Amino acid sequence: MLALIAGQGRLPAVLVDALPEMPYIASPEGFDPDFLVPDRRFRLEHLGTVIEELKALGVTEVCFAGSVTRPAVDPAEIDAATLPLVPRIMAALQQGDDSALRVLLAIFEEAGLKIVAANELSSALLPIAGVYTARRTEEHHKRDAERAAAVIAGLGALDIGQSCVVKGGQVL
Repeated sequence: MLALIAGQGRLPAVLVDALPEMPYIASPEGFDPDFLVPDRRFRLEHLGTVIEELKALGVTEVCFAGSVTRPAVDPAEIDAATLPLVPRIMAALQQGDDSALRVLLAIFEEAGLKIVAANELSSALLPIAGVYTARRTEEHHKRDAERAAAVIAGLGALDIGQSCVVKGGQVL
């Protein structure tokens, strides 16, 4: 059985429409997806309980889709099942977005749940391979792309930024 951890936006509904059967939908409190009603809303402080509930329902796979921002954590709301996860969760929240998400995914995987990428559920989310323009790449475009790749390599190591725009060798 699949559970969809659904954040805001249309992506969760697009995925549900592509699936042969309805997944269990859980949404972080305050981040309901467009066009869907979650089966369960949860706070980060109850993550351990949510994982236990998913497993009790027979969930074996989990897909994350939709937008979520870092929630404020209320120490008074942390439940017993989540308490052992708190050091990892708090450390993750101090890191960049990619690192924080990797820790969250690892927590689900360590609980025996398989993480499924959204594009594995709907191949329509990815473009078909090929060139989508009639324009040809010129030498200065290649140089700008190489410069952007070098900048992104440095940013990626620091887990800051997700893209880079370069024109004429200058990072914009």
